[in-house]
Amino acid sequence: MSLQRTNYGLNNEHLFYDVSIVVYCEGKEIDGHTHDEMFWGRVLSSFGINCVCKSRGSKTDIIPLALQALQGNVENVAFAMDRDYGDYHGFPIEDRRVLYTYGYSWENDILLGLDATAVFSMFAAIPHGDSVDQDLVSFVAAASDTGCRVAQMDIQNSLTAVALFDREKPVSIFVGTGPNLRFNESDIARRFNQIAASEEMPETGEGSPNWLRVFFGKACARLIYQWFVDRSQVYDSRSKIPYDAFLRLCILTMKFNAEESPRDRHYKNAIEALSQH
Repeated sequence: MSLQRTNYGLNNEHLFYDVSIVVYCEGKEIDGHTHDEMFWGRVLSSFGINCVCKSRGSKTDIIPLALQALQGNVENVAFAMDRDYGDYHGFPIEDRRVLYTYGYSWENDILLGLDATAVFSMFAAIPHGDSVDQDLVSFVAAASDTGCRVAQMDIQNSLTAVALFDREKPVSIFVGTGPNLRFNESDIARRFNQIAASEEMPETGEGSPNWLRVFFGKACARLIYQWFVDRSQVYDSRSKIPYDAFLRLCILTMKFNAEESPRDRHYKNAIEALSQH
């Protein structure tokens, strides 16, 4: 019998792995060690938690298991999920044993406070004086108007049954290249207006959200990745870095400072609450 099928098994599974806690997170089990596991393991270990992270599919797979554990008052287990648009539409479960990302997803969180120079060094050798970090800050700022408006439309549309764009192909909503890379606001706005003509769009109460934090994480990560790819084109020493390798590098180079970073304070507070049992 699988250890997670009973509350007894859930409560004692940490002993099998010789850790303090087992964390069930999103991600496809069949993929082996997932990016979700890598991300949550990095965050939790950075705040002193000895754990093993196990991917168990989507939120719809995690939530029933979490409810079972919470109803049985099971300890030594936690459940980690993407925040999605919970700040606007509510969370499926709220408990100290349920951890949510700071941004829409872990992809957003690895982009906040990104060490651009360290990441870019994998794309190309960096000459002295190259302003990679400042260039990324400038790019994010320049893309903010479009990004915020697109995020606002997606937040409003997310409760309808109609897709605003193809979430399996986030690159399809990009226009431009390099410093002019943007989300295709005109096409997304056209689609939004078509949907709004027949669907009720809720008010969100926030006019200008931080797109890099709150918008669909896979689109944000793909956009930033493409910026790195485009910026490296002028270097003869450039390397072709796959998208998945880019994600892993962003996870590995995450730095944590709860005194200065709202993202890190979020995780510090959540992990302190998790530890209180």
